[in-house]
Amino acid sequence: MGAGASSGVSAAISAASDDELRAVLNSCSPEDKEKIKGALAGAKEKTSCIDKVKDLADYKACYELDEHDCTTTVGKCDVWIKKGCGVQDYVFKSDDVNAHYLRECPAADLPDLKDHNSFVTDELKKNGALFDQLKGLKTAAGVGLADCIKTGIDNKGHPNIKPVGMVAGDEECYTLFAPLFDPVIDARHGGFPADAKHVSDMNPDNIVKTDMDPSGGYVKTSRIRTGRSVRGFNLPPCNSFEERRRLEKKCVDALKTLKGDLAGSYFPLNGSKSNPCGDLAEGMTHEKEKDLLSRGNLFQEPDSTLLLCGGMGRHWPDARGIYHNDDQNLFVWMNEEDHMRIVSMQTGRAMGEVAARFMRACNEVEATGLKFMQSDHLGWILTCPSNLGTGLRAGCQVSLRELNLHMKDHAKDDLKWKKALAHMGLQARGVGGVDVVGTDVFDISNADRLGKSDTCLVNFCIHGITLLVRCEHALRQKDAAKELVDKALSYACGLSDSPSATKSKGTDGQANGHEVLLKAAEMLPVAAAA
Repeated sequence: MGAGASSGVSAAISAASDDELRAVLNSCSPEDKEKIKGALAGAKEKTSCIDKVKDLADYKACYELDEHDCTTTVGKCDVWIKKGCGVQDYVFKSDDVNAHYLRECPAADLPDLKDHNSFVTDELKKNGALFDQLKGLKTAAGVGLADCIKTGIDNKGHPNIKPVGMVAGDEECYTLFAPLFDPVIDARHGGFPADAKHVSDMNPDNIVKTDMDPSGGYVKTSRIRTGRSVRGFNLPPCNSFEERRRLEKKCVDALKTLKGDLAGSYFPLNGSKSNPCGDLAEGMTHEKEKDLLSRGNLFQEPDSTLLLCGGMGRHWPDARGIYHNDDQNLFVWMNEEDHMRIVSMQTGRAMGEVAARFMRACNEVEATGLKFMQSDHLGWILTCPSNLGTGLRAGCQVSLRELNLHMKDHAKDDLKWKKALAHMGLQARGVGGVDVVGTDVFDISNADRLGKSDTCLVNFCIHGITLLVRCEHALRQKDAAKELVDKALSYACGLSDSPSATKSKGTDGQANGHEVLLKAAEMLPVAAAA
């Protein structure tokens, strides 16, 4: 029997109920019964990092569950989502979904990966011995290789974005499985070798004071987000029901100590019965949920097979929720893809204020004794390797209609829209998300996460948007200064004698590309205040 077939049998056994397994045994010949019993015995020898019998019992003690072990909160969802929101490994097959790889140790043999396109499968195809080296290992908390790679085995790839294809189940994964994680991280972040060091800097005093848009006419909103993981707990793919509740309680207790403009309240998701503050036994009201969702400030059950296969939907919506301050410009999502997703935002161009608020919140929460996962090599430790380092995305919605028209079909390849932004260490999205094509207002943010410090990336955003706003302003004038705009862009993109913003480093060896962006901006007139 081939590797793919054996994996399919194991998946079917895992997905079947006890009654279904007994019915199969009773319908078989004596010889086939012995073969099936042997296969079942072999399957039971494999272990999981979570005791699923106890986990299901803990879950059932608090909720009325359906046939998929799901709460009524996800009862409205399609079956392919519900199958990832209970207790068992995500196993589902349809025309669009083929999730079958089990989270067990030792990891089951790999299927044929020739059609897969992800960073992890690239590495597994390149180095076949790596899987055999790692498949039987597990961390002190019991996390195995299969827990990390299931999402990349079950999902062949995204048409527009090449996924990482692996997650970490706990902090130790990044060291125990380093022979696989390190080359994946190096490839995903465009060069970050196993001996590289990441420097963190959460000091708001190191954020530049530059006004991105003195006119107030171009920058619409400013937003910054990152994640944090709490040391001593498994990461979301491998949290048990009970552990996730303990984690929620510990984080919420720390958040509730915040004072002044950071002070606020915690709201479990509607339908969550975790109730860490003792005041919302059924979670937030439907009205509160609708209000937060309408303004894009709340998350729902995962509707991506990448997340479902990664284990992020289990026990939904228990122990998930949102903390926000009284001014509702600081939000902390609990137990979504990461332990905490921290967001600071406001209308207008004051990115410095937004970043300072975010940094104060992180620093004050950690000052309560809640220790965040961090390493000298990888910076802040998060679930997905794509977010390692800072996990930070500082972005603004900016009106850049004329600049986009000027750059999207530029005669010079390095000054075309996406490529030029990449040279500057920036990226652009439509305001509706990564797959939306923008034409006027774009979400501009830092492109890097790892290898540059937290304040450095905020400064990239501020000085990068300063440059783009001045370019846009120049192009909107009657005497459009296209040559001057191209000169400034060429300098920022490293087409002159100096390196590009994304590659520039100071005498201390640290990235200083935001200074290159500011010098480029100074070649253009300021968009004066109205």
